[in-house]
Amino acid sequence: MAGKISGRVLLVVDGAAVLVHTLEFLRQARQHGLKVRVFPTASALLFQSITAWAAYSGQPCRDFESLTEEDLQAADVRLAAPASGRLLQLLLQNDQTASCPWLLAPALLPEDKPEEMQQLFAPLLQEHHKLLLPSSDDVSDLGAMGKLSLASPGRCLEAILAELIPQELAGVRVLLTVGPTIEDIDPVRFISNRSTGRMGQALALAAARRGALVTMIHGPLADPVADHPNIRPLAVRSAQEMYDATLAEIGHTQVAILCAAVADFTPNTYAEEKIKKQGAEGMRLLLRRTPDILATIGQQEKRPFLVGFAAESNDLELNARHKLQSKHCDILCANDIREPGCGFAVRTNRITMFFPDGEKEELPMLSKDEAAERICAQIARRWEK
Repeated sequence: MAGKISGRVLLVVDGAAVLVHTLEFLRQARQHGLKVRVFPTASALLFQSITAWAAYSGQPCRDFESLTEEDLQAADVRLAAPASGRLLQLLLQNDQTASCPWLLAPALLPEDKPEEMQQLFAPLLQEHHKLLLPSSDDVSDLGAMGKLSLASPGRCLEAILAELIPQELAGVRVLLTVGPTIEDIDPVRFISNRSTGRMGQALALAAARRGALVTMIHGPLADPVADHPNIRPLAVRSAQEMYDATLAEIGHTQVAILCAAVADFTPNTYAEEKIKKQGAEGMRLLLRRTPDILATIGQQEKRPFLVGFAAESNDLELNARHKLQSKHCDILCANDIREPGCGFAVRTNRITMFFPDGEKEELPMLSKDEAAERICAQIARRWEK
């Protein structure tokens, strides 16, 4: 469950695409704590009733024709999704309120080109309005009514959150390492760990929502990469590949958050063919150290603001403070993997942040999304200094 965000959203819905788009959007919005009031057009009401919209949103609902200036002023964010070209023109021509923007998600035909749509609506768009255009994957099948291309519910939600969350890291180039690495033994077997990548994914999304431009270098993940325009994922497999990719990006990085559970050791040799048992009772596997990404960056003369992670099973504070100093981190986030609900393969975490000035901040047990928000807030405060 994502962290709760306070915000009032006015949502205008139009056309048949409401059947596959709006209900999922409302579900995601409720998860984030947003209050969404729906104003369906006559076209949308052909597919869902006023009562249904009120039930799905949990808020009072009226038809679009009854929308008032008071309703517009009461909203923190306004969204039209899905919207026909006619509705977009109507909204923009009649709107004189610059203090609260319209986020506009037009319903297009699959063959429509987004760049042409941008040019088509450009004369109507003022600086404070934003057009949410679909990606190549955002195609909704409406059965007998054909197909439409429309920005996904997740994309619409992220656009709303960008309006509500302070842009403390706007334009800051952030590099994140996320997830486990895979150290291959042969074509079948490998060495890895229990990391799912969820903590790193949550950090990437929290930073992106604050306006950061995030490069996320990740190993195999338990969940899909978040659909956010500010996140650029780079998939790797081994510790060496993660090291190489990180060093290639670090020169134009302002904040580096090294959250990946990188394997400390890798097989000394790789067997090109599957190793057979051949009646043996055992097998000796020789390992060598992998490169230390955190230490390498910490030793750079012109390093970025550096955030490290430590998963500890004993002497948490002693080990965390040693790692903070020896790796030259600006923040060291540590957790005790023995504590239930804390660490790998769970959706919660209890993190303590340690700082070079001797201070620390102990977080309670939180969802990884909420913990990521708290960590990014500290990064924003300390990076500015």
